[in-house]
Amino acid sequence: MECRLCGSGKTSEFAAGVTRCTTCDAIFRDSPQAPSKLQEYFEDGYYKRRSNPLRMKVWELLARQYMSYLRRKTSMDFASALDVGTFHGHLVKMLKDEGIRARGIEPDREKVASAVTSGIEQGYFDEDFDPGEQFDLICLNEMLYYLPDGVAALRHARTMLRDGGHVLISTANPSSTMITGGRYTSIENEWVNCFMSKKNFESLDGFELVDYAPFRGNMLHDFQYKSRAYVLLYLAGLKKVNTFDPDGNHVLVLLKKA
Repeated sequence: MECRLCGSGKTSEFAAGVTRCTTCDAIFRDSPQAPSKLQEYFEDGYYKRRSNPLRMKVWELLARQYMSYLRRKTSMDFASALDVGTFHGHLVKMLKDEGIRARGIEPDREKVASAVTSGIEQGYFDEDFDPGEQFDLICLNEMLYYLPDGVAALRHARTMLRDGGHVLISTANPSSTMITGGRYTSIENEWVNCFMSKKNFESLDGFELVDYAPFRGNMLHDFQYKSRAYVLLYLAGLKKVNTFDPDGNHVLVLLKKA
C-alpha cells in the first residue's frame, strides 16, 4: 500500500486495517473513517461521557502543560488564539488570563455546556469551518489523529493564521517504541485515522517546524489504564503529568507560518 502521507511504497502492516510507512514513520488507517463516523463517535458513541470534577481536573492539568510549553518556546505575544477540540475550555481560560483574546470549538455539546469560560462553541474543524477572523495562535491538542486528513487540516488552519502565526499540536509520536512495540497505541480504534510523524511535519508546505518535543504522557496513561485515583497524585504534585523523553509516546509540535 502507498503511504497516504508521503506517497512512499515502502509500507508494512501495523495492525488489521492499519499500515506503517517505513519511509516517513507515519501510521495510518488504510481506509480513513468518514467525517460522519467521527461525528457519531463524538455525539453518540464511546467518547460521550458525562463530565465530572475529576475528568475536568485532568484536562485542566493538561492545559497547564500546554501553557508551560508555550511560555518556554514562544514570546507569548499572541493577540488572539483559537483552541480546536477545547474540551471544557481550560486552555482558552488560561490564554485569556494572559491577556490573549481566545476562543474555542468543541464537538461534544455536553462539554460545551460545562465550559469553564465563555467563547466556547460547538462545532467541527472541517473544510466548512470558518471562524471569520485570523489568529496568532491555533491549538490542535489531542485531536489531529481523529481527522481523515491531518495534512489538509493543517493547510486549512494555515488560512486562519496571521503572518508569523503559530500552531501548537499535542499528538501521538508514531516513532516511539512505546507505540511501534504495541504497548501504548489507540490506532486500532475505529475513530483514530492517522499518527503523523516528525518527517510529515517537517515537509509541510507553508510551515516551519519550530520544535518537536516527544514526551511520555504519564497522567493520561494512568487515567486510561490504571485506577483514576492516580490523578490525585498529579493534583498533589507528587507525580509529573508529562515527562519529556526522546522515545515518548506523545509529542508537542510547534509550527510557524512561513
